[in-house]
Amino acid sequence: MAAGTYPVRRAHGEAVVKILADGSVEVESSSIDMGQGTYTILAQTAAETLGVPVERVSVKLGDSHFARAGVTGGSRLAGVMTGAVYKAAGQALDELIGLALSDPRSPFQALQANTLVVQDGRIASPRGEGPDLSIAELMAAIGREKIEAKGDTLPVSTTPEERYR
Repeated sequence: MAAGTYPVRRAHGEAVVKILADGSVEVESSSIDMGQGTYTILAQTAAETLGVPVERVSVKLGDSHFARAGVTGGSRLAGVMTGAVYKAAGQALDELIGLALSDPRSPFQALQANTLVVQDGRIASPRGEGPDLSIAELMAAIGREKIEAKGDTLPVSTTPEERYR
């Protein structure tokens, strides 16, 4: 009988997700793509989380000015970076919906709903009442150029000093 194991080494990473005034989305991270599809999986993660077509998401990688990322090798990157993008996109979506519900310039404010849905790059009430706007139309209505959020895969209890030793 033979047995083998592969050690699981957990890395940490960060990503920034930006919803831009034209309704497109940018994902930024200092991680890299060595040909394993990082651009694709990060775009898919952001698109699915934000409710926008994947064609509206651009991914920028490999610049040390971007949010930090761990090692790309050893089958680590996909799990680490999709988690960071998911968190950042979720925070950006929460801010977008929060602004749509609370900004006095928003056409949704009068609706007095407690949530909205975003699907195919459009934002609307889940019950189908009230406005149905593209993200770009909402961003113009509330006067925002972008919404930006950072997500990471660090343990919740991590202090700033412990982040990247």
